[in-house]
Amino acid sequence: MPYLTRYGVYMLNLAPTLPPADAEVLHVWVLDERSQLPTLKASLLDVVIQQRPLAQYAIGTVDKMMLVATELAANAITYGLPPTVVRLFADGPSLIVDIADHDTQIPPEFADAQPPGAGGLGLRLALKFALAVGWYATDTTKHIWAEFLNDDTEATSRATAAGSKPTTAA
Repeated sequence: MPYLTRYGVYMLNLAPTLPPADAEVLHVWVLDERSQLPTLKASLLDVVIQQRPLAQYAIGTVDKMMLVATELAANAITYGLPPTVVRLFADGPSLIVDIADHDTQIPPEFADAQPPGAGGLGLRLALKFALAVGWYATDTTKHIWAEFLNDDTEATSRATAAGSKPTTAA
């Protein structure tokens, strides 16, 4: 059954969209099993802090990004085809996480569209916490990405320009 997202759109599946094209790759992780997720989370934090001191990020941005990245990576490891590749990008005031697996046949689905325990919670968290979320497929990989803005003022202006409502810090 369709549901209303925070963007005011009824949907079951996420429409294919590309992340911002000019983003700079900050780091790439290749994961094969769920036991690597705590290391991913710690390493994400290390890379983010190398970009700027944690205190300079909007409140909650880094925590939300790490939660979404690890949830999406867990889904990719559990339900996709290995290996799972996690990339962190910087695009001006944005941090973008891109999680890829090698199952190009099945598009991402929200938990509402699947039986309990079948995955999809990561997408719901991404829609709740990220400014923008999308997915796309190449010949060999399926990618889900989420964009997080570092500055609350910038988030408001970019969301308004995009016609969506930004998430506020919790």
